[in-house]
Amino acid sequence: MQVGLAVDHAGDKNQNKFTPKEFVIRYWDRVIKNNLPKPSFILSKASPLSAADTTAFAKDAAANTLSTKLPEFCTAAHLLCFTEVNPSFTTYIGDTQKTGTD
Repeated sequence: MQVGLAVDHAGDKNQNKFTPKEFVIRYWDRVIKNNLPKPSFILSKASPLSAADTTAFAKDAAANTLSTKLPEFCTAAHLLCFTEVNPSFTTYIGDTQKTGTD
């Protein structure tokens, strides 16, 4: 699986107060006491998942069923995911090819 990042900042002004990004902002204001702007690099690393999505996907991950909800997870997490439809069971040892059925 390959994963890329897709970011949409259109709704940043109406951000939910319980998102990881808002948590980082509150933490920064509490610990770093200055009037400088918050570093956009740090804010960009916060997960876009809501608290409800985080809980639901964590349960799926713990139950090893997250792969069944991969499109929903990728959309909610703003990830661009490419899943391999037919996984290869072929291995290469030296110059010879061996399939998973050999």
